[in-house]
Amino acid sequence: MDEVFLVFLGLALLAAPFLLFFVLMSKINDINYTLNSISFEISTLKSIMEKMQREKESKPNTPIETKQEEIATQPKEQPEEAPKEETRPTIVQNTNWWEEEIKNEIETKEKTEEPVITHDSEQLEGQETPETVEVPVVNNENVRPSTVEIPVKDTKEEASENTEEKPETTEEPVEEPKEDPAMAMEEKSSIREEESSMLEEEPQTEEYTIRESNFEKYIGENLFGKIGILIFIIGIGFFVKYAIDQNWINETARTLMGYAVGVGMLVLAERLHKRYHAFSSLLAGGAFGIFYLITAIAFHYYALFSHTTAFVILCATTLFMSAVSILYDRVELAVTALVGGFIAPFIISTNASSIISLQIYISILNVGMFCLTMYKRWAILPIISFCFTYCILWGTQAITYISSSETNNIYPTLFAFATLFYFIFLLPVVYILRTQCEGKTRTGLLSIVTINSFLYLLYGNYILQQYESTNDATAYLAFFIAAVNLAIYLYVRFRVEGQDTLRNLMLGLGITFASIAIPLYFSTANIAMVWAAEAVLLLWLFTKEKNLLYEWGATILLLLTLVVLACYRESDVFIHDAGHSLFFNGSFFVTMFVSVAFFVTAIILQCNKELFKENNRILSYTPCNVIAWALGFSILYLAFWDDFHLHLAYPASDYASLLTANVLILVGALILRKRFEISKYPIAYEISIYITGIIFAIAVWNSAVPDQLTYRWLITLVTIAYMIYSMRGVLLATSKRGNLYTEYAIISTLVWLTTTRLLLVTFGETGFSTAFSLSLGVAAFILMCIGMRYHSKEIRIVSLCEFAIIIGKLVLNDVWAMPALGKIIVFISLGAILLILSFLYQKLKDALFNEKEQEQE
Repeated sequence: MDEVFLVFLGLALLAAPFLLFFVLMSKINDINYTLNSISFEISTLKSIMEKMQREKESKPNTPIETKQEEIATQPKEQPEEAPKEETRPTIVQNTNWWEEEIKNEIETKEKTEEPVITHDSEQLEGQETPETVEVPVVNNENVRPSTVEIPVKDTKEEASENTEEKPETTEEPVEEPKEDPAMAMEEKSSIREEESSMLEEEPQTEEYTIRESNFEKYIGENLFGKIGILIFIIGIGFFVKYAIDQNWINETARTLMGYAVGVGMLVLAERLHKRYHAFSSLLAGGAFGIFYLITAIAFHYYALFSHTTAFVILCATTLFMSAVSILYDRVELAVTALVGGFIAPFIISTNASSIISLQIYISILNVGMFCLTMYKRWAILPIISFCFTYCILWGTQAITYISSSETNNIYPTLFAFATLFYFIFLLPVVYILRTQCEGKTRTGLLSIVTINSFLYLLYGNYILQQYESTNDATAYLAFFIAAVNLAIYLYVRFRVEGQDTLRNLMLGLGITFASIAIPLYFSTANIAMVWAAEAVLLLWLFTKEKNLLYEWGATILLLLTLVVLACYRESDVFIHDAGHSLFFNGSFFVTMFVSVAFFVTAIILQCNKELFKENNRILSYTPCNVIAWALGFSILYLAFWDDFHLHLAYPASDYASLLTANVLILVGALILRKRFEISKYPIAYEISIYITGIIFAIAVWNSAVPDQLTYRWLITLVTIAYMIYSMRGVLLATSKRGNLYTEYAIISTLVWLTTTRLLLVTFGETGFSTAFSLSLGVAAFILMCIGMRYHSKEIRIVSLCEFAIIIGKLVLNDVWAMPALGKIIVFISLGAILLILSFLYQKLKDALFNEKEQEQE
């Protein structure tokens, strides 16, 4: 008996603070609502009064000005019209009334608010008796404002009457008071500026108070309620624990008490949900939380329920909570029910729990979730369900041990459930098509659709690897995902108007998974080609659809293509695919295909220049077009280099590679002469001149053996052709050519010496000392002739320097080391050349030195 009394006493003590808290909260809310309404009304009345006061301050200005003009014109009009102008001499007696001291403008304006209305009536009645107008005009300061409040209509009529007689008396009375109305107008404009600034400041203060009140409302109604429910549930837990420690109640009574508290909270939430929506939702959520907690304790610790009974109770709780969320129209209750539904199996889980039963339960829960989503338009539910579902799937695979004997039965079933979950989480597409969701909701649902495909591929691949060891099954799975996405794309494309983002997303996913499936199914060598073609396709689709998804996909695939190509060139498969024939093999074809893909990318960028010049472009035109052309030619050179070194012998492969490099530079310059004009990129062409010259020098000076002469002479011809083309273009595009003449004269001399060296190697001559002096002398003589012909001082100076080098070489080396025949040839040739040059200088001295004087001037 004492225990029962203590139990009821504890329940009463527990319920009393709760009821007191509820009463206090309701009273505080009523008081808060009343205070808010009163403050709002006061602020509204205050703003109205201030507005009326400003209107009163600005309104009398116009009557004052019109009255001043009337007062100024009245003294001259008095002798002509006696009956109507009898009262006006009294006004003239106080013509300088605005100079009098004004004590309180606001009070006088409030006092004169009524005389404006009565004066209108008096004026209407007094049209036949003008004597009544004399009453307000006295020498009294307090009554003076009544003369200012004359209606505008009457003053306009009087002014129109006075304007007819105005030519006689307009100048004399108006001269002195004309300055005061101007001052009045300045004061009027300043007052209006202050009023406008005050009106602009008022909305800011009102917005500030509204935001502050909303923040306070969130803390008071929402945050405090959530914290209070959490603390309340913890307090119940402490009370129950204390009651258990004191042996006041047994296990059945404890469970019933927990359910009773939850039911009480539900009843209270039902009573309050019409007026206090947020608070009642918190009470209901706390009640269902208590149900879940009590059921778990009763199952695990008290063993009051069997596994089936506890699971049924939890399922019923979830269903009931979903119904309550629909009844209250509160999405937070639905979220709580969904989370509780996913946690329920783990609350009552045992080691003997079946993974198949768990999959069935999650499938039913997800289908119910989507039905609730479509019924109430709660788009957050699929997002929460998606996160919990895949966490549970991966978690159960990590902690569940499946024996080898169960593999053939369980893994196919798990794969079937994974496929079912994949289709369930494609249902947000239906939600997007049937509802006009925008903003973050639409982005979240599209993210679910995208991530769902990738997670299904990963999870399905894991299950298939446990059951089927080949990669073909994973490739088929990727093809299946691509087919599903493409099917959705075709449906949206031809059956639904609009939905461009969804349509483009489905197409992008289909292409992506097809590109993943092809490398898995075919050989590794095809990955680079497939991804390169797909990148070009996505870039072309971006130019048509203007969807950033395609631009991102093209960029990523181009980068991955480079990585895959580098890995492919380092693998044994590359050597195996090379075969035994030059150019007609798999490795050359793959590399050439990737090069062509980058060429096509550069062409697409160039054809859509304006599109890719926009701001915030991933593939910006300025660097990316140049990079695409450079990568295309570089990969093309690698294709030839690899094929030459795999199928040709040592010397021929090197010379063929050098020849290919110079040919590609020449062909690229000719093909892209409009894209890369010499006038816009002179530095790039000068750098290319040095590159071709270095390649030419390597091909000639690398070996004195007369082998591979065909490659060497072809390199010579290509180099000379490119240098002539580039030097001519740069000279024509540049106005200041002095330094260029010097530079190109030196380069031409070096090319001439290198060609002479190749000529000697061709004839089997290894010595080069005599040939160097002779060839350098010929080069200097030619440069001197060119300098004299075109009046180029720079070229002549280079020629003189070369002659100095020859003379120095003769004195320091040739006299002592050169054979007799060589000495004879060199000295006679050099002497003849110098004599000819001296004669030319004597003959052309007038032209040359006049040119020098002109340059100095």
